[in-house]
Amino acid sequence: LYTYSVVELDARLGTLKRWQQLLQGDDHDWDLAAAPSLVRTAGGRRLIAQGGKDGRLYAIHRRSGTVRWRYRSPTPLIAGVTSTAGGLVFTGDLRGEVLAFDGRTGAVRWQYATGQPIGGGVVTYLAGGRQYVAAAVGMHAPTTWRLKTGSAKVVVFAVPRKSK
Repeated sequence: LYTYSVVELDARLGTLKRWQQLLQGDDHDWDLAAAPSLVRTAGGRRLIAQGGKDGRLYAIHRRSGTVRWRYRSPTPLIAGVTSTAGGLVFTGDLRGEVLAFDGRTGAVRWQYATGQPIGGGVVTYLAGGRQYVAAAVGMHAPTTWRLKTGSAKVVVFAVPRKSK
């Protein structure tokens, strides 16, 4: 019943509050690839970002459950999805692209070709007063996704500082 769905539970009672099925009639057993990410856009809107094996990244309004925007990748999206305090949403695809989206509109703001498929975590962190984004690249899945790559690695990017 809840396949390919984002499910909201009442943490206090442990009961189902609501759910949003993102893909109707899932006949491939695509499922959702990673845990959803909570996003606060630059305008203060609260969303849930969720990537899927159908190649779509969804942004869902946290109160109403409606899909605010979606992005269609040419490959499945099985990498982690993470967001920044500035309202950017990051993920990666099986072509090896690290992607940054405007959390409010879904517009692609930046992308970088790593040369290897991304199927692991994409995280952001602060070090020495500077924000970074890191992605695990080099997924090896010869049977499931027909991917054979070189050695896995972590690619790290510094987020540009805002000019004063």
